[in-house]
Amino acid sequence: MGTGTYIAAAFTLLRDATAAIDWLRNQGVAPHRIQVAVRDPGDGGLRPPARGDERRSDLTWFVGIDPQAAGLPVSVIRDALQREGGRLLPTTFRLPDSTAA
Repeated sequence: MGTGTYIAAAFTLLRDATAAIDWLRNQGVAPHRIQVAVRDPGDGGLRPPARGDERRSDLTWFVGIDPQAAGLPVSVIRDALQREGGRLLPTTFRLPDSTAA
C-alpha cells in the first residue's frame, strides 16, 4: 500500500470528512486506499467507524491517505483536506490498518 506514511486530517463534522472522502474518490482513489477512523471522547482511542456514529456529534473524524499509493501529489492532498475543513495532523501519523473505507 505504498510507504505507509499517511497524510491525515481531523474533522469535527462528519459532513466535512465525507466531503474530503468524496473529493479523493472523485480523483480516482480506490476506497481501500482511504483510511477513516473516529475518536470517541470517552476512551480517546482511534477506532473504525461503527453503526450509529453518523448520529453522534461528539466524535472526531479522521481521514488519511498514503499519497504514494493514491498517486496524488502531497501538496494537492494537503490542500484538499484543509479546504474541506480538516486540521492536518503530523506527517508521521498513521491510522490503524483496520480502518480502510
